[in-house]
Amino acid sequence: MKKIHLILFLALTTCFLACKSKQTNTTISNMDFNEKTFQPYFKGGSNDSFWSIEFNDTFLVYKDLNGTRDVYNITAVNMAQDANVKQISTEKGKQKIRITVQYNKCTNKTTSKINDYTLDAVLTANNKEQNLNGCGDYVIPVNLFGKWTLTMFKGNEIPVTKYTKTPYIAFENEDKYVTGNTGCNGYNGPIYFDNNYIRFSNLAVTRKACIHENMEHDFLKELKTITKYKVINNELHFYTADELKMIFKKN
Repeated sequence: MKKIHLILFLALTTCFLACKSKQTNTTISNMDFNEKTFQPYFKGGSNDSFWSIEFNDTFLVYKDLNGTRDVYNITAVNMAQDANVKQISTEKGKQKIRITVQYNKCTNKTTSKINDYTLDAVLTANNKEQNLNGCGDYVIPVNLFGKWTLTMFKGNEIPVTKYTKTPYIAFENEDKYVTGNTGCNGYNGPIYFDNNYIRFSNLAVTRKACIHENMEHDFLKELKTITKYKVINNELHFYTADELKMIFKKN
């Protein structure tokens, strides 16, 4: 009887470990990648050796000098504590890519364009490593493109009829640049953008005198404190740390 119990116990244990291992090793299949819905927030590479990468939280797309494209699942993201350094690990079968993204001005030798980040890539295939270097930048993702009108400010709803002009913000393309209106004056300028983090610190504002009621002073003051954003359904949420400060709705 004890032998039977022991055999049953070992069989159940083996089945449990096999099932658990199967679940642990499950990753998102590359079949789930959809080029039409893929929205990278970082793009980089090197025009010298003709390779490029694009990535978001889930996928990394790599193109080599022959124009061959490979899609990888991002398996790990590690951040250094003492520097603005991010390491991204990907894997597909026996092929691996490890990208180190570091905040450091980098000049593309071919285009002379100055990027904010350096890239160090290690490609592993068939137990052979290849090292690549390049430059890159975070870019405004497609879901932010367009004009967004303010609908909530510090917990208070802002009806479209409250002011003659309602503050809005607009992102036109991938460039880290913004335009908008405070409800009185127009504003524009470069912004800091890093995936979910966003900063408005160097905006230029026109100086037109507005006789109609507006919220320009409070809007600009609060905009300078914003540190994070989220797009939820058709709304753009701005946060200071984790506190929701503004909600915009896409026009």
